[in-house]
Formats: sequence, structure tokens, C-alpha cells
Amino acid sequence: MGQKKVYNSLIRDVKPNSIAEEINIQMGDRLKKINGKPLRDILDYYILTENDYILLEIEKENGQIWEIEIEKDFHEPLGISFKEECFDGLQKCQNNCIFCFLKGLPRGMRKSLYVKDDDYRHSFLHGNYITLTNVDWYDLKRIVDYKLAPLYISVHSTNPELRVRMLGNNKAADLNEKLKYLAEHGITMHTQIVLCPGLNDSKELDRTINDLSKLWPWVSSLAVVPVGLTKYNYLANEYLRQFNVQESNLVINKIKNWQNICLKKYNTRFVFPSDEFFIRANLEIPAEKEYEGYPQLENGVGLVRSFVNDFKYYFREKGQDGITMDRAYVIVTGEAAFPILDSLVKDFLPSDNVRVIQIKNSFFGYPVSVTGLLTGSDIIKGLKDIPLNNCILLISDVLLKKDHDIFLDNMTISELEKNLDLEIQIIPNSGSILAKTLTGGE
Repeated sequence: MGQKKVYNSLIRDVKPNSIAEEINIQMGDRLKKINGKPLRDILDYYILTENDYILLEIEKENGQIWEIEIEKDFHEPLGISFKEECFDGLQKCQNNCIFCFLKGLPRGMRKSLYVKDDDYRHSFLHGNYITLTNVDWYDLKRIVDYKLAPLYISVHSTNPELRVRMLGNNKAADLNEKLKYLAEHGITMHTQIVLCPGLNDSKELDRTINDLSKLWPWVSSLAVVPVGLTKYNYLANEYLRQFNVQESNLVINKIKNWQNICLKKYNTRFVFPSDEFFIRANLEIPAEKEYEGYPQLENGVGLVRSFVNDFKYYFREKGQDGITMDRAYVIVTGEAAFPILDSLVKDFLPSDNVRVIQIKNSFFGYPVSVTGLLTGSDIIKGLKDIPLNNCILLISDVLLKKDHDIFLDNMTISELEKNLDLEIQIIPNSGSILAKTLTGGE
């Protein structure tokens, strides 16, 4: 007989003046069952507590089991938060993708960066992209029953043989059946392709866009992003290389042709190239209307346009006359975004008060040039020979671990401040907030 599954529903916090506090549920207790049903995850908790009468089974820290009957308003929360969202354990990635970014990480970084999350629950809860290779038909039915939408799906190719080859997993072949099942049951999906030159581009890209567009509106959008490489995986696989300028132009033109087709058939462009393709092709970023509300913003699709427009909008509203700046600022950015940000700042602000400095990524190495992968050590190297004259250093929060002040190389903001002897201010990655910060606006 197999081992019985243990559900780790450890309670992390109890909200003051809540139902949970009133019935003496405490941090460190475990919520074992609701109405006799074990909880797989936070989703079960949300669903089962949406009643006016529930029966809880609580395991106290001393091992005692309490059964508690509760009468409440239908939607009234209990006031409990949990240490983990997936009580039965995270569904980790089982693939061996030839383009996996984790293969491009150096050793010795914090352990959480090496965790390959491929859990459909995190896709629904946090917008994480998943491959569906570890989602069985029971899970698919659960997705439908719980109406877990939208989901975010990494497709890469709808050619079963090619997808198996790219993901290194025979379970990758049944994607089309799973997508069709979810679409037939009304589950909205946003999809992505990590495009690799000579593998899933050209005719294979046509095939994938065509297959996915047929599932519209349930497959609601498709982002096409270039493969990301670092010095650690750049030469490690014969299939991996960057798109050059000419190839990037070809990809953009192909996607534009598909956008025109989809506009006529579905009244949406449907498929969007990431900003990185335009930067590599030395082309201007498209106008805001071409992004249709930015459905793939977190995938780097329209991020530059949104940032630039928000920055400019602030000055159109406030005006540029009479701008005074009491402090000098330095903004650090990656090599890819530097020309855009530097030009933007120079057009609207006094150049002697604000400097934009491009930082070369030595930590991950060539060909990494995006701002979000800069580290504390990169910033120190990039600023070491530049007189900063008591400036305030502005750093975008995209460089830091979410809700923490730590860079990818484990350096903290306080350590960077001490090293540079500078005041550092962290700001969200927003054009309007940057403009407000620089001008002292509200």
C-alpha cells in the first residue's frame, strides 16, 4: 500500500476580531478538513468556506483534534491565512526544456530561484505560465469545475513532435487536446511562445498561431518572446542562439500579417511580439492602441509603450513650466532600455539634475541586456568610476525579489547603499511614478 497523502494546511496567521480568533484558532494549528473533506489547497478552502454553515476539523499544536461548527454569513471569511497555498505540495516542472532559463543561472544563488514551478493553481492565483505537462485529466476537470480562469499557458509549439523535443518530455504531446477541452468548457487562457531561431519559428510559428487562433476567444491572447540566454547557457546547446536584426524583423512582419488576419476574423490582433523583438530589430515600439489593453504586459509585451506613455502623460497634465528639482537623481537601467529611457528623461527634465546610466550585466553576461536581471554587483561595477555627488539613486522594483529588498545576487539594498555611500529609493516600474518622483509631485 502507498503512503497516505499528508496535506500541510498549516495556519500562518489569524486576523484580529475574526471568526477564527473568536473560536480560538491559533497560528500553528492545522485545518485538516471542512465538512469532512480534506483540503488539497487554498482553492478548496475558498470553495468550502463559501457557506453559511461549515464544520471544521482542526489539529492543534499539541496534537488534539477539535471539531467546530460555525454558522456565519455565506461570504463571510474565517480570517485565516496559511503558510502555503498548495497543501498537497507544489507541482514542480517535469520538463527538460532546451531553453529553460534556470539552466542559465549560476550556482550559489538562493534556493527559491531554482524551483521549477509548473503548478496550475499558481497560474490561476498569480499568473504564472505553466506547460500542462503535469496536469492530468482529473486536474483538468477540477480546473473546469472550479472555473479557474484565466490560466497562463506556455505553448511554444502546437506540433506534438516538436513540442516533445523542445520540452524534453513525452507528456508534452497532448497539449492540443487539453487546450481544446479547456476551451470547450469556457476556460479563458493567455498563451506564450518562447521563440528559438531555427526551431519553432518560420513555418512552425505559422502553424502554432493558426492552431491557437482557432480556439479564440477562449485562447484570448498569444505573446511571442525571444529565447533568453545568459553566458551560462549561451554555448551549452547547439539549438540556442539569439535572433539577429534581420531575423527579428522577419518575426515582427510575420506576426503583423497574422494580426491583420485575426483582426478581420476575430476583431482582435490576438498575437503580439514582445518589446524585445522591436528593440533587437531597431524598430519603434508600436502605438498603445496596437496592444489592445495590454493583455500580456507581464510578458514584456507593451511594457515600454505603457511606461513611455505614462511618463509623457504626467507632463502633459502637469506641464513642464516651472519644474524645480531640489535633488539630483541617478537612474540605472539595462543596456536594452537605456536609449529609450535616456531620451525620455532628456526631453522632459534638466539634464544636469537627472542622469540615466546604462549598466552592463556582468553577473549573467552576454547576451543579457534587460533591466530586470541586473544585480547589486552589476550596479557597483557600473557606477564605480562615475562621480555621483550626493545623488539619490533610483532603482526599479523589478530588480528585486517580490516584497523584499534583495537582488538576484543576494545583495540587499542596505548593502548597496553602504557600498556606494548613496541614498537609494526604490520605485515601482511605472512611467508616471518615475515622473512624480523626479519632480516631487504627489
